[in-house]
Amino acid sequence: MNDISIMFEEMSTKIHIFGVGGCGGNALNNFIRQHGDCRVKTIAVNTDNQDLNKSNAQEKILIGEKVTKGRGTGAHPDLAEKIAEQEMEIIDASVKNADMAIICCGLGGGTGSGVSPVIARAAKKNDALTLAIATVPFKFEGGAKIKIAKEYLTKLKEIADAVIVVPNTRLIKGSGITMQRAFEWGNEILGTAIQVMSDLINETQYINVDFEDIKTVLKSSKDAYISMATVTEKMIGEKGKTKGELIVDELMNFPLIDAETIKNIQRAILYVEMGQEEDVSVMDEIQTRMLPYIRPNGNIIPSIDLKPGSKDIRATLIAGDFERDDNEYYFSDLTTMNQQFPTTLFGDVRKVSNMTNRNVSANPMGNLDFPPRMDKDID
Repeated sequence: MNDISIMFEEMSTKIHIFGVGGCGGNALNNFIRQHGDCRVKTIAVNTDNQDLNKSNAQEKILIGEKVTKGRGTGAHPDLAEKIAEQEMEIIDASVKNADMAIICCGLGGGTGSGVSPVIARAAKKNDALTLAIATVPFKFEGGAKIKIAKEYLTKLKEIADAVIVVPNTRLIKGSGITMQRAFEWGNEILGTAIQVMSDLINETQYINVDFEDIKTVLKSSKDAYISMATVTEKMIGEKGKTKGELIVDELMNFPLIDAETIKNIQRAILYVEMGQEEDVSVMDEIQTRMLPYIRPNGNIIPSIDLKPGSKDIRATLIAGDFERDDNEYYFSDLTTMNQQFPTTLFGDVRKVSNMTNRNVSANPMGNLDFPPRMDKDID
């Protein structure tokens, strides 16, 4: 490596992505399998050695071996938290030099719940922008797990700059959804959210966003949200709406949240990917139709990437600092959204998150290589 390469390496934004516990580890594996390491450092952290051995992360950290003998914490987050605190030297080393730490976990069990706030605290202490992406349990998993998830979601929000919550209950609101598919979808959302963040920071767009823009949106926002949309030529012909109208409708009806919840956004990034021949009025309409969801003094940062030959329009909204009084929303049924959960969600999600020219199968579901089921995850 020559001097110029070394200089650019030192200047580049360093992102450390943590998969904590079974759920976080599965999501991290899915991310690596689909997108590679994407110029980020991947780290799996677990108290279960058998589960950790399945990880494809660059770095694997087994904590609490003397206490648990590598068998996990038995869904005891307080034990996992104490173990992590006792091994702070290892955790501190894992976040060293990181500009941003993304912590992926499932809340409601042991390791994911107990260890994630400790990693977040270490990252913040090292001045890293700290984002957690967390699932919370299905209702049928029982009151004990839900209680743990609520407690540790509160802890995580007190420490991390921002938390994106994936409420599992929302994954079964549509019809004809199997249990296995619901688990797979939740896992895929975690991995896709990771990839979107890393691509926005590491790739250059025509109208670009950089790490400082991400910080503007996420730093100290606590609640954060990611939404994705894809509009094809076929959809425009079938639905009789404008391109801008369809994009905003899709963004505001993303299946894991309803539009009423994300009104009054203070800070957001709106990334739009479109063909080079697309009319400039489309972006103007998208921005205009987003205004009702933004506070009068809010800041929505646009980013545009032009793709040669593309006929589709894809958009990603990353929003922070929107009004929510408590965490109960994440554990309630979705009552205000009429749209059913689409069976082709991840065909669209992966297209939306495809910020670079990676090959994506034309069949949205047929060739997906899904990770192991998440029902073991929650430790």
